[in-house]
Parts: sequence; C-alpha cells; structure tokens
Amino acid sequence: MNQVKYFENKPSGFIRVAEKVECTGSDHMEACFQDIIAKGGEGIILRDPSSPYQPGRSPGYLKHKVCHLPLKNIEVTLVFPEI
Repeated sequence: MNQVKYFENKPSGFIRVAEKVECTGSDHMEACFQDIIAKGGEGIILRDPSSPYQPGRSPGYLKHKVCHLPLKNIEVTLVFPEI
C-alpha cells in the first residue's frame, strides 16, 4: 500500500501528510521555506522528481532547514549531490 494513502486513511494526532508542492525556482522555494518557518516548522525537504522512492536516506532528497549555531567564527561547507 502507498505510504501516503496509508496515513491519509488513519487519522492521527501525531502524523500528518504534508502537502506536495512543485518548486518553480529558487525564489519560490525560499518563499515556501519562509512560510513553513513562520508557521513554526523546521524546514522543507527537496526531492529530485526523477529519483525513485527509497526508504531511509537517499541522494535524491535534500533537507533545507534552519541551523541554529552559536555566533562564533565557524566554517561551513555545503555539499550538493550531483544530478
């Protein structure tokens, strides 16, 4: 059974299926991200539409969330999967 359909048919106070939104560009992505943050969410998951579903971690998914770091001198390295 499809995981989305399974949870849609079993109401729960703990799990809610998130709306799927197709990203139209970086401005759209940032607007969606800021909307989620403003509503108390922690971030969004970006999915490569050509990547097949697989449970667990997948190179086709990218988590975009707020990172609360102490205000000190830090070095950050961003790594993006090759598509």
